[in-house]
Amino acid sequence: MDEQTIFSAGDILVTPTRFKVPGQTYAMSGITSVKSVTKRPTIGPLLLAAWGVIMIVANQDANAIALAVAIIIGAAAWLFLGAKSVVALSSASGEVKALVSRDTKLVDDIVEALNEAIIKRG
Repeated sequence: MDEQTIFSAGDILVTPTRFKVPGQTYAMSGITSVKSVTKRPTIGPLLLAAWGVIMIVANQDANAIALAVAIIIGAAAWLFLGAKSVVALSSASGEVKALVSRDTKLVDDIVEALNEAIIKRG
């Protein structure tokens, strides 16, 4: 018996009976709800960059190279970490982050497909 594919992209598959992501397969029968969540990076890298800027503006006696490195590392870490979208699945045993991606459209498409699979499951 062939499963109806609701969504497929690379290693990601959504059917009325299962949700497959790299390294894990979830049974749709156990999923009670699904949502998209935006996960923001921590503020630590920004604080590091801000500290470097404040020290330079305050003209403190400190190594200018070390301050420049602090600013660069803090800003680069913030940009690299960036916001991520998460597919969160709820079941009787709690919530699980099934997929994390920087591609918000992909996550939104997966959540829409999962909602459709829940409806088709009945």
